[in-house]
Amino acid sequence: MNKYKQSGEISERLVLNHLIVILNVFGNEAGIEMLANRIELEHWNALKPFLIFLRAIKYDEITGIEMDKYVISKLRELKWES
Repeated sequence: MNKYKQSGEISERLVLNHLIVILNVFGNEAGIEMLANRIELEHWNALKPFLIFLRAIKYDEITGIEMDKYVISKLRELKWES
């Protein structure tokens, strides 16, 4: 997430792979709690769309965070490829 904030480019597949491993090993609830403790609040606007994409959370969960439109567009591109 730091790299994305600095460069403006995101490796969406890499982020997805990392999140999939975390969520599969620890489960959704514990995995998200770990992320909440490790990831700074400023990065959650980019992280939330990934969690919704993976169906780890629902759209109306973790309120008050406006999702990053660029990340959403990159995830939509992935969805159409599959």
